[in-house]
Amino acid sequence: MLQTIVKQAPKQTIKVLAIAMMVAGVTACNDDDSETIITPVITYGEYGTDTALTLARDYSGRYMGSSTELAAAQYMKQRMTFGDNGNEVILEPFTFVASRGPFADQTINSQNVVVTHKGTENTGRILYVGAHYDSATQYPNYIDLEGLDDNASGSGVLSELVYHFNGVNTADTIKFVAFGSEEGGLQGSKAFVESLSQDEIDNAIGMINLDSLLTGDNMYANAGDNSYDDDGNEIAANVKLREAALRIANELNLGLQVNPAIIPPGADEPYKPLGVGCCSDQESFDSIMPVVAFEATNWSLGPDFDGYTQTDNPDIPGGYSWHNPDVDNEAVLTQALGEERIKQRMSSFARIVTELIAEQVQAESIR
Repeated sequence: MLQTIVKQAPKQTIKVLAIAMMVAGVTACNDDDSETIITPVITYGEYGTDTALTLARDYSGRYMGSSTELAAAQYMKQRMTFGDNGNEVILEPFTFVASRGPFADQTINSQNVVVTHKGTENTGRILYVGAHYDSATQYPNYIDLEGLDDNASGSGVLSELVYHFNGVNTADTIKFVAFGSEEGGLQGSKAFVESLSQDEIDNAIGMINLDSLLTGDNMYANAGDNSYDDDGNEIAANVKLREAALRIANELNLGLQVNPAIIPPGADEPYKPLGVGCCSDQESFDSIMPVVAFEATNWSLGPDFDGYTQTDNPDIPGGYSWHNPDVDNEAVLTQALGEERIKQRMSSFARIVTELIAEQVQAESIR
């Protein structure tokens, strides 16, 4: 929903941008030779919530290679297309052989949805922002999986980020990617990375990933496996996106954490080192560029402190919702987490990531 702020200013060429939303201003002439500047202000989380709920309600069972996955990809393309703004929005098909699950050893056809927001300065630099839109097949009734948390939520925020940057000048290029078949072994992101040229890799700013943003007790931003050198020293260049995200969240008074690297009883080391995440599409990128992975879970819960236990909420059986059609759905999550959780989380992640992207690609703005 759009709201408007109206104010008077001398007649001049004005580029208006509400930095929180990065939406271009609109002007209208008045009788007194002034201009009314109408600056759209968007309520964070609304566009993404609409996307996420539609994916869950209308595209349940969007598992790898299915007709519903293809339909969900076409829906994501629709949600990330905003008129003649210069963005290129395409479906990129890919093929792989499934290695596990009910389709093991079968050839699977899937697709990524790629939005290219071209930079204005010809820097050659590119920031990649992604989320997978498919659902899992681990449970027998996978055809009924709404996947609201995993990962309609991340896909929803992704669509909102494209919306926020629509028509905004950025020095550097942004590629927003909705990945297919993540649940089949990160297949969409692997195919995308394999398609990158050496020049694109060399000029990459980094990759931002969004996965499972609702169920977990806490919000996290973790870096990748390339965070430390062989001697265990943190590599500043490879954790820059995570550190920027933490600073922005702190400025916004939004609680954002990192994996605390708790060592399970009887083990010699944590599942992942301090501030390092796991198990989503950022892993396809983190050997070639800095990454940051946004998620909601609870890395302080056991037994293995691996981030897989999302919550101690008694209304979430077993402490996690992902992949389970009986839990990862709108009805159960709303009942367990409350009516406001979806909007609140979508808003918080959208705020943080919008500002992170704006910083990284040098978005033109007037505060």
